[in-house]
Amino acid sequence: MGSGTFKPQDWDKFKTIHKVETKSAAETFSRAAKAEFDPAKIDCRHSCETKDKPQVTPIIIALDVTGSMGKIPEALIKGGLATLMEEVLKRASIPNPHVLFMAVGDVNYDKSPLQATQFEADIRIAAQLKDLYLEGGGGPNNSESYPMAWLFAAHKTELDCFKNRGEKGILFTIGDEHLPEEISGAHIARFLGEKEAKTIATADILHKVQTTYDVFHLGIKQSRSFTPEVQQEWNELFGQSLIVVEDYTKVPEMIVSTIDLLLAQRRKAKADFEKRLANQALKPVNHLEAEGAPGGPQIPSYSAGASASAQASASAVLAYQWKGMPEGSPPPYHLIHSDAMSEVCSSSSSVKAKPLGNGS
Repeated sequence: MGSGTFKPQDWDKFKTIHKVETKSAAETFSRAAKAEFDPAKIDCRHSCETKDKPQVTPIIIALDVTGSMGKIPEALIKGGLATLMEEVLKRASIPNPHVLFMAVGDVNYDKSPLQATQFEADIRIAAQLKDLYLEGGGGPNNSESYPMAWLFAAHKTELDCFKNRGEKGILFTIGDEHLPEEISGAHIARFLGEKEAKTIATADILHKVQTTYDVFHLGIKQSRSFTPEVQQEWNELFGQSLIVVEDYTKVPEMIVSTIDLLLAQRRKAKADFEKRLANQALKPVNHLEAEGAPGGPQIPSYSAGASASAQASASAVLAYQWKGMPEGSPPPYHLIHSDAMSEVCSSSSSVKAKPLGNGS
């Protein structure tokens, strides 16, 4: 999915027809979860590239809609996330965005702990956003099932940008609670439709989704549930990919600013990588040579003073590029995104939100 083009006048018309800004939540949103958003019934959400849109930016925004968030989900969806969608879709710095929304709950207590729209690039995403069910549930376990959104992204999305160019999608979760230690196989089978699923630790789920997505979490500090202990837990797993939001009305600006910064660093990483390739007179290498076997070429790290893991990534990039690859094959840029991400994450917790509406 992801065909079509966003037009600001379409959003204005949609708001007027559906009275999004004046109706109550009960009048605006679905009163029950819709089957088409049930992950157990979804085979795949595909972010497609076409001749008209050869390069896309898949963006997933997964919002905690449990009771501890109060009226924040309603306020974000009716105003902020709709504005975010408008801004993301019209910004030149975010090429061909495909936006998919999720509603996240609690697999232990909710009937619909995960809902997922399609990847869309036009006003259809607004209609799907309005059709989400704000269950307002959760339970006394002090955690919500954010890793289910990661599992869905890892197992049930397909990204042409990653397949064609090795470019990752971008995934944001938004919430206020602790993470569960794991997601049980029974819950994965029930809510994602994966038979004979095994229990997976939360850290392993995050590692899995990070193969194809750069992942951020926005912690909503205005919620009483977002305690210093919750913040510390997220920080231990996410580091500087945790973005603490003091004012939830600034969530759209924080997301847009983070995407802008990440994409700028990706472009820089790509340009630097191609420059390094142009400056190297390298012959084809085999797997053993790329790993540093005697007689292998001296492969420079991606950036000066890079860590051992970054150097390994640089070696892997070159091994992939020259080991049996057809001439002209695209470099797997996802293998060097860790360098770009480190720069983004060092700035994300203090990133200054750009005012929306200026299109810059």
